[in-house]
Amino acid sequence: QPIIKDIAYQWLDELKTTRRKSTVVKYECQLRNHIIPEFGAKRIDEISNNDLISFSRKLLLKLGRSNKPLSPRTAADIVSRMRSIRKFSVLHGYEVNYVSDCTEIPHRAERIRVLSADEEKKLLEYLKQNPNPTSLGILLSLCTGLLYRTENNGKPFQGCSQEMRNQRHQISHPSPYFCDQVRRSRL
Repeated sequence: QPIIKDIAYQWLDELKTTRRKSTVVKYECQLRNHIIPEFGAKRIDEISNNDLISFSRKLLLKLGRSNKPLSPRTAADIVSRMRSIRKFSVLHGYEVNYVSDCTEIPHRAERIRVLSADEEKKLLEYLKQNPNPTSLGILLSLCTGLLYRTENNGKPFQGCSQEMRNQRHQISHPSPYFCDQVRRSRL
C-alpha cells in the first residue's frame, strides 16, 4: 500500500487535466500545508475514522496565514480533499479504512440581505456623486448579482444605514429601475 503523500500527488496529477489551474494550486497548497504534514508518511490503510475526526478538530484550532484559526469553511474544504483522496484510492484498488463522512465540520451560513428599492436609489446617487474604481465595481456588482460590501477601504459609504454598513448584500435579480439608472448615468 502506498503512503498518502504519493496517492495525494497522483490524485492531484489526474485533476490537472480537468480542473482550472487555480483550483489545482489551491488543492496543492491544502495538501502541502495540512494533509501531508498530518498523514503524508502513513499508508492509506493505516488512517482510521478517529484519525480523520482528530484531524478535523485540529484544523479548527490551527492558525492560518493571518495568525487566526482556520475558518470552518476552510477546514471543511481540507477534509473534503481527504474524501477525494479516499475515492481516488478506492478507484485504484487500494484498501481504505476510513469513511468519507465520519466527520463533519459545522459552519454557520452568512445571512445575506437584499437591498430595498429605496436603498438601491440612495446607493446609486452616492455612486454617481463619487465616481471612482470602487464605485464602478459596486455598480457592476449590483447589475450582475455579485456580492459586495458597503464600504470603501474600511470606511462605510456616507448616507448608508448602520445596518447596511455591517452587512453583506446581494442583488440576485437587479431591479429594472436600478439597471436603467445605471445605463443612463455616466461614471
